[in-house]
Amino acid sequence: MKKWIRRFVMTILGLVLGTGMYMICAERVLKDPFPMPFGIGFANVVSGSMEPALKKGTLLLVRKKADAEIGDIVVYQSGESIIVHRIISAEGDQVITKGDANETEDTEKVTEEQIVGTYLARFPKVGDFALFLQQPIGMLLFIGVPVMAFIIYDIIRRQRYAAKENRRTQELEAEIARLREAGGKDTPV
Repeated sequence: MKKWIRRFVMTILGLVLGTGMYMICAERVLKDPFPMPFGIGFANVVSGSMEPALKKGTLLLVRKKADAEIGDIVVYQSGESIIVHRIISAEGDQVITKGDANETEDTEKVTEEQIVGTYLARFPKVGDFALFLQQPIGMLLFIGVPVMAFIIYDIIRRQRYAAKENRRTQELEAEIARLREAGGKDTPV
């Protein structure tokens, strides 16, 4: 049973580290502002423009470039920014978007190429945590804590194994001494 628990914990740590490293590498090294492995990604609502439907600090699950229709909430790229707004109308191959809380539509018309994906699900308040993880201290905790947990676990596991081996050696040496005394001779067993 202990091996199963150990494997489970190591798998979870591996997934956390792997996901963290992928997101950091995709965003920083590959210059991909919106990494979407397997066609699914996450977007963070950073303003109140979509309230009450999506509050600031909500993390969104986004499906890559699904066919967006009027009324759908889309994630699109505008320059260096990722925007989360609703499609209110279409003009040819462009759409017009608007934040639910905004009084006017967005001035920029959005092309299909700019649309990164469509909204699938939301996780309220998790976006604030995601923003924290993008800060240096958050990255340190997100990567450093699992690495330290693994190192501490490995040290404890090695110490327990060494202590177990030492006990076994002492038991064997005691048994050899007992057998020597019982035989009355100093001959190797």
